[in-house]
Amino acid sequence: MALSIQQPEEELIMAKLRVGNRTDNGVYKNVVLDIGRKVTIGIGYVDGTPKEQSIFTTLEMLETSIIRGQEPNLELRKRLGRLPSGVVKKLRKHDLIAEADKGPTLKELRDQFLADKLMTADPRSVRKYRNALDNGLLRSIDGQRKVSTLDSDDLVKFIRTADKSYAQSTVATQIKRAKAFVGYAVDKGHLRANPFKRDSISQLCSAFTILLTEERSQTQTQNMTLETMERLLQCKKSLRSEIEDAEWNALVHLLRFGGGRVSSYLVLRWRDIDFDRHQILLRMKRTATKRKFVKGAKRTQVVPLFFEMVESLKRLKALQPEGTEFVLNKIGNLDTKPEFETTNAKGERIRQGRWETNLSTTFTKILKRNGIATWAQPLHGFRSFRAAELARNGATEIELNAWIGNSAEVRKRHYGKFHNADEDRLRELMVRKSA
Repeated sequence: MALSIQQPEEELIMAKLRVGNRTDNGVYKNVVLDIGRKVTIGIGYVDGTPKEQSIFTTLEMLETSIIRGQEPNLELRKRLGRLPSGVVKKLRKHDLIAEADKGPTLKELRDQFLADKLMTADPRSVRKYRNALDNGLLRSIDGQRKVSTLDSDDLVKFIRTADKSYAQSTVATQIKRAKAFVGYAVDKGHLRANPFKRDSISQLCSAFTILLTEERSQTQTQNMTLETMERLLQCKKSLRSEIEDAEWNALVHLLRFGGGRVSSYLVLRWRDIDFDRHQILLRMKRTATKRKFVKGAKRTQVVPLFFEMVESLKRLKALQPEGTEFVLNKIGNLDTKPEFETTNAKGERIRQGRWETNLSTTFTKILKRNGIATWAQPLHGFRSFRAAELARNGATEIELNAWIGNSAEVRKRHYGKFHNADEDRLRELMVRKSA
């Protein structure tokens, strides 16, 4: 039995496909090549027609090339590079193809890439790189393939496969990580050119963005109003205990009026708060490029202790035992965790830290339980809201950079652009102008 293959330029010598008995795993299939001797190559349980046709076509082209004494052309070499690793091993065993070049496989280079990343990046960031590569590029392409065989067709397949399975922002992140990985392969000399640089691939990638979509961004601008914030500040946030409710209340006040990163508040100590001078010392991890080259893993930032935060903090302090070190302890089981996560030499997490704890799901439940409409990026949204509010109240760009902890360019690119409170302010200005 032979599969029909159209090749208008030249007649191919036809290989034969043999189908074995059906088992629990499916039907095992072999391709018989006649090259002066009959060679049987098992191609496995391939019931999917496109995959089966692709493997069979490649082996048939190889058979023709061997019989005619020709070296594999570029198209055949690319197709051989895409074969499953098991089939490639069988072809080499029968001396039908030469040993591949000494370059690394995609998985081997991934491990080297991540090891180098770990020299400067945070272990959690490196794990995100691994997840993005494993669930993206290496999900659609066999990790045992040689890096040198990677081309633009593979990238198109990767992006289209990811687009069927993940949200746009997730695909954009996978593309971003894949670009870094492929750029690393080029720098190491494993690829002659970067396939991401081709215009067709660049256009395809541009369709995806890591920014909030307009629809999701609107959930912040529509639902994060002054009225909503006031309801949130006054509602009961935890039914477990008075002290846990007080901790959530203090955290919400810190986020609402401080506008800092939630991670910084999770490692906040009482000694970092100066009630007399109205200041808070926030602790943060150093940026990736500096972390390994300076003493200590943390940097600090002094921000205002706004008067709206004071009452909730003092109430919480009164409920806690004397000598309590951290401000927040019960929520997220923070009292059982170190300040930052601990990892092994490979960057794999041994124990989660306070800094890395994600409270978004619990906070969303608090909103729903109190009948408050949710919004995208529930905790991060406070930064955008407070930055816009401080700007309206006359804070300078220098002050916003210091208090919120990033630049105007970052805020413009990643934060919500328009809040209802801004709209009220605009109406007020328009009324004055027309008066």
